Amino acid sequence: RWQNLMLLAASYLFYGYASSHFVLLLAATTTVDWALGLAMGRVLPQHRRLLVTFSVCLNLGVLAFFKLSGLFSLAALQLTKRLGLDPGWTVLSIALPAGVSFYTFQSLGYVIDVYRGQIEPCRSLPTFALYVSFFPQLIAGPIERASHILPQLTRTRRVTATMWVEGLLLMLIGLVRKFCISDVVAPMVDLAFGDPSAESSLVLFRGVFLFSVQAYGDFAGYSDMARGLGKMLGIELMVNFRHP
Repeated sequence: RWQNLMLLAASYLFYGYASSHFVLLLAATTTVDWALGLAMGRVLPQHRRLLVTFSVCLNLGVLAFFKLSGLFSLAALQLTKRLGLDPGWTVLSIALPAGVSFYTFQSLGYVIDVYRGQIEPCRSLPTFALYVSFFPQLIAGPIERASHILPQLTRTRRVTATMWVEGLLLMLIGLVRKFCISDVVAPMVDLAFGDPSAESSLVLFRGVFLFSVQAYGDFAGYSDMARGLGKMLGIELMVNFRHP
């Protein structure tokens, strides 16, 4: 019965190690979506749409603020300068919280599923918080459905030796994809994109092709490691990189 609390503490420590000042943002958005999910189970159908709309606006608003505020401020600055005006400000630079896209969409997906009646609201805040912040897949996914993870968090879990062997094998495969494939081709990709005008067509073509190999090795390798670590903790994460 202490597994979820232990994993929740581990997840927040893991996240706080890299982004200590954004832990409160993670906790706040988690708490709001949990409360909205509970409320949707108690209000009239016409009010459920208002609650899910609020969640969508809040989550996407937070995401847009961190992802797009710098872009919009740059565009506004360039526009005012072209009009011959001096706005007197610089481009807005805001640090991006680690994994904000992944945990935002995962939490939002839960609220939408509750709104559609596909799952029941989660009544335990620690359990829901673990669903959002489970550290093996917190930073770069895979983004999970609440219907897949929440049942695993609420029932008894027993980790077997077979699960550890399978988990370690997945982690090994992920490490090979990351360090023996992705990181090996990365210098050739950097060469092609560092100064494209100075390179031949063959080098540029090779760079474009190898970039897809690099990106696949990074994301598929990370997903393998996340699934392996999850399996070693008794949680089955989804397969989202079965083929390139």
